[in-house]
Amino acid sequence: MKRSLISAALVGLSMMATSSYANVMIGAFVPGNGWDEENIYTLNEQLTKKLSFVTLFSAFSEDWDNLYWQTSKVAQAGMVPMISWMPMDLARPDENILPEITLGMWDEYIDEWSTKFVSWRNSYPEGARPDILLRFGHEFNGNWYSYGDSPEWYKAAYQYIFDRFESQGINQYIDWVWCANNVNVDSVNDITQYYPGNQYVDWTSIDGYNWGSNYSWTTWDSFREVYADSYNTLVSNYPDKPVLVAEYGSAEPADLPDPAWGQNGDDSDVNESKEVWSEEMMTALETEFPAIRAISIFNINKELGWSVTEAGNTGLAGMNTGLASSYFISEYLPVSNSENTAESPIIEEVVSDRKKGKSKTAPGKNKPANTTRSSRRVVDPEEQVRLAQSRALPEINREKVQKVRKGFLSMTPDAKAKLKAMKRSVLDSE
Repeated sequence: MKRSLISAALVGLSMMATSSYANVMIGAFVPGNGWDEENIYTLNEQLTKKLSFVTLFSAFSEDWDNLYWQTSKVAQAGMVPMISWMPMDLARPDENILPEITLGMWDEYIDEWSTKFVSWRNSYPEGARPDILLRFGHEFNGNWYSYGDSPEWYKAAYQYIFDRFESQGINQYIDWVWCANNVNVDSVNDITQYYPGNQYVDWTSIDGYNWGSNYSWTTWDSFREVYADSYNTLVSNYPDKPVLVAEYGSAEPADLPDPAWGQNGDDSDVNESKEVWSEEMMTALETEFPAIRAISIFNINKELGWSVTEAGNTGLAGMNTGLASSYFISEYLPVSNSENTAESPIIEEVVSDRKKGKSKTAPGKNKPANTTRSSRRVVDPEEQVRLAQSRALPEINREKVQKVRKGFLSMTPDAKAKLKAMKRSVLDSE
């Protein structure tokens, strides 16, 4: 369905806007990339709503020997792992291995990955076996990962792995997440050219950040300004798919531009408020972005002060104010169904076990993970279309979007290399 058709439908649906309601799940990426479960529990205790999923990062030069422990710690905390599977060989991180994947050169690795995933899953009691979100090759429309800016190879590799998993019967335990950067920093300038097809995607997804005034081409942008353009593209082209904000964050007003990162902006955002930004984000999700069904905070400081809980960071109070609304939930509601229908245990019980000093390092041996799929979908495709059409599409400042795109494309080679290195640092365990 194209935007013109949706716009026409909106005329008749405008009076129905207040009747549309979509629960939004809460997730996070925390320091330690899943290795330090204390960081997961700590954030859970700081939020007024518990997390339903936790993001993990893994490259193709890594396997389930690592993921077994990372996913187990997430599952034991009562959450669903979202594995950001990066098609990169860290021994040669600047080489694009997407063609190698499609040509079958990684078949042994892929098959071992799927076999060990099933083994990990089966280590839990029947009826309470964890499933996963799988975010393959995120931010494909950027120029910082070796697999970026390669739409045909990206689609082919995505489809190849999906089809291989399908033949092995494991896609019923996986929600596939197709995730773009909010700004096109590539030669294509059209994320739809990377779309592998409706049958290959459970969630469409976006990563996006408020960079403040730290670059000469960026300003302090609200959540709506960060996400409106890419959100509109997803809703216009794939209205039956739920939208997941896989990474979001805001700079701190106190952040200063770092020339080492190519940040050539100023401190004109010094009087802004990250608390206000966070609270307004939660309101915007309810009032302007009905197709979004899950959000995940990037809760570490990296290029800028994205966290809301680290020392010196702000934004937690604003986020918690928004979380008071029943619009936001802790339960994970999957897109597709598996055989799991058992009731999920209560997260608070797992947290209380930690406070009592009980062990949680043996996956599948203690409490069942709170990762079972419910017997219903997160949303029926027809319902998702109704939700997507229940609000007018957010307005876009096209001139600002293009300015940001051109700015990131114009970064010096040194600044670009630093950004690439920082992007890859998510794979670190610290």
